[in-house]
Amino acid sequence: MSAARDPTAEPRTAAARRPADRRPGSVTRSQVETLAAACRRRRGRTVEKPDGLETRRLSVPESGRRLSAPENCEDLEKIHPSINDINTLISLNVNGCSKLKELPLGVGRMEELRELLSNDTMIREIPIAGEIEELPESIGSLKKLKTLDASYCHSLACIPSSIGHVASLSLLDLTGCDKFAQLPDTIGSLTSLQSVLLSECHSMREMPDSIEKLESLTELHLKYTAFEELPEFIGSLKKLETLDASYCASLARIPSSIDHLASLSLLDLRGCNKLAQLPDTIGSLTSLGTLLLSKCHSLRETSDSIGKLESLINLGLQSTSFEKLPNFIGS
Repeated sequence: MSAARDPTAEPRTAAARRPADRRPGSVTRSQVETLAAACRRRRGRTVEKPDGLETRRLSVPESGRRLSAPENCEDLEKIHPSINDINTLISLNVNGCSKLKELPLGVGRMEELRELLSNDTMIREIPIAGEIEELPESIGSLKKLKTLDASYCHSLACIPSSIGHVASLSLLDLTGCDKFAQLPDTIGSLTSLQSVLLSECHSMREMPDSIEKLESLTELHLKYTAFEELPEFIGSLKKLETLDASYCASLARIPSSIDHLASLSLLDLRGCNKLAQLPDTIGSLTSLGTLLLSKCHSLRETSDSIGKLESLINLGLQSTSFEKLPNFIGS
């Protein structure tokens, strides 16, 4: 027979019932209810809460590491920022939330997050920051994503091959990712990609050949990278308008195929100390308006074909080793 309860004992509180060893950052009931309230938004008005909404609208197991919106979440327009407090989250599923346009900024700082499912949403940008080491493979499910900004994630070392499925991506910003060394071959599938920003990726020495398939690319930034030469296939980027390879201290060669870049208007090679000459084919860049060669200390002369650059309006030669200005200057 169980012992009778002492009628003078104080009733047990919720705090007393709570496990003493609950890990900081795990999902609490109040957080679930707050997030559930976000699911009840419909055109800016809060609708009545049906019975059992918390469990039907947001499915969170006791472990507190996976968070899912319900199947019928098409009215969800915003996720409450309290989700930022769930720092043990490994999976966030908002599939089918067709009105959801953005994620809270804190989602990009969730170091444990491995799965982000957002099919059939209106999300166009993922906020990413902090010390993440890799992006989740599920990023390939973001079919409508246009901007992926993971700049200054100093521990980021790789991007999953599934990124090749993000067909709408137009901007990929990996600026300042010190440990990032290699893009996946699948990047060549991103035919909508217009801007690739890789400046200050100090470990980056090469790019996959598949980049030549990026038919929409207009900007390529490689400033402060470890390239020793630009790849020959760079001439395949017919729509490229800006090529910034400035302060690539090891860069010694520009391929002759650069002459195929008919749309190039800015070529920035400042601070490339080992660059001693430019290819003769540079004279074919009829759209080139700005050529920056300042602080190319090994550059003593340049091709006379530069005289054919009929659109050139800005030529930077400061701190080079020229003994005299080239003859084409007066042409």
